Amino acid sequence: MKKLIVVLMPLLLASCSGDDAKGTPVTVQTFHPPGWLHGTWLPQSAAQQYSFAFQEDNVCYYAANTNFTCWKEAVETTKQFEDDYLFEEHITDSTYAVNYTVNDVVTAVQFKKLSADKINVAVANGAEPKGAAGVFVRK
Repeated sequence: MKKLIVVLMPLLLASCSGDDAKGTPVTVQTFHPPGWLHGTWLPQSAAQQYSFAFQEDNVCYYAANTNFTCWKEAVETTKQFEDDYLFEEHITDSTYAVNYTVNDVVTAVQFKKLSADKINVAVANGAEPKGAAGVFVRK
């Protein structure tokens, strides 16, 4: 497990830029979105297909067709049935990056604070949730 973390850590750090690299990624067992993200975020563009909701220990995203996924529950379910998962988050004053892999399915998302009511969401190439990138505004 330690070897896997060592191999994947540079990838996570390389995906961050500027002041993002000042934070330290940690392997965790639950999510810790920073307070500035808590609440509901809606897409700025009508073309975007997702919205996000952040709680103290969870991140949920909602697709336009009303399907939703909450990461805390997904990880808990995985831990019950599978041993093959990696879960990291990277937190700074202006970014929150989450990278978790379950049975070779990668979820890798970075939320960057643009202002108190606006964030930018970036999803790593080939990662989930596909199509969720863009600018979001606080509800």
